[in-house]
Order: sequence, then structure tokens, then C-alpha cells
Amino acid sequence: MTFIKQNTFVLLLTLSVFIGLSGFSLHKYYVGITEINHNKDNKTLEIAIKLFTDDFEQALMESGEQEKLFLGETNEKPQTDEAVVAYLDNNFEIEVNGKIADWTYMGKDASIEAVWSFLLVENVKKVKSIEVRNTCLLDILPKQTNMIHVFANGNKMSKNFNNSKVKHNFKFE
Repeated sequence: MTFIKQNTFVLLLTLSVFIGLSGFSLHKYYVGITEINHNKDNKTLEIAIKLFTDDFEQALMESGEQEKLFLGETNEKPQTDEAVVAYLDNNFEIEVNGKIADWTYMGKDASIEAVWSFLLVENVKKVKSIEVRNTCLLDILPKQTNMIHVFANGNKMSKNFNNSKVKHNFKFE
């Protein structure tokens, strides 16, 4: 090995050990995204919630799921959808025009990186206001931020949810 290659190798090895021992890690962002779209033609609210898979799996386990669900993997457990519905039922609430809206779970698209959960609220002819309570992942990740984008009446409104603000009102009058 030449002198330069040897010194480079020693430098990289030393740097790797230092980084490993110092606890240095890449910053991880804790962000969930929710999109709520009023579909005038179908008179529905179409809701899509995106959460990082590893964080969502942890939240499901800490909320009572007894075993790892393997979200987004080929060996995903059969009870996964039931656990997702129960979790969202406890952590996502929506009011439309001052009335609590019942949403229907339409399914999910899960990968190793992220889980998109799809919800539907029916019989929404017109949107004057939408109030959302979103506490997804806030109980396990103190730095979690949930961004919500609402599309209604040709307008888009966005707000951030976190541990200090779990409920927001969107007015479209």
C-alpha cells in the first residue's frame, strides 16, 4: 500500500470510529403530512395521511399492538389494517361545518419508507369550515410536526400541528 493510500485509510478508519463512538447521527425529521381534498362532484372529503413507517410501527406497538406488524413488508401481519384504523380513530378527528364527521378507512399504501392511509368522509356537499384534531405520533415523538393541507372551494390552506397545537380550524366562507 502506498503512503498516501495508507494514510487515507487510517484517517477514514479513525474518523469512522470517532463518529461511531461520539453518538453522531444524521438528523432525522419527524414530519407527517395530511391532505384533505373536498371532491364537489362526489360530495366527499378524500383524506390521505402520510407517516414514516418505522415511527408509525412504533406508535402502533406502543398503543397496544402486541407484536410487530411489519408494515410495508411482504410478511405484514393480517391484523395490520385493524390496528391502523384503531390508531387513527384515537388520533385523527375531523369536524365539517361544525359537526363531527365519521370517516371510512379505505386502505393504505405501505412501503419500507412511508405509510399512506386513505380515509373518506361522505355526504359533504359544501365546506364552510373544517376542524381537525391530529395527534398522530405526538405521544412517542416530542418533535413530531404534522402538516395538513386542505383543498376546498378552490382554496388551499395549510397548518402545522405539534404537541403545543393539536387542533386547527380551517374556514372557507
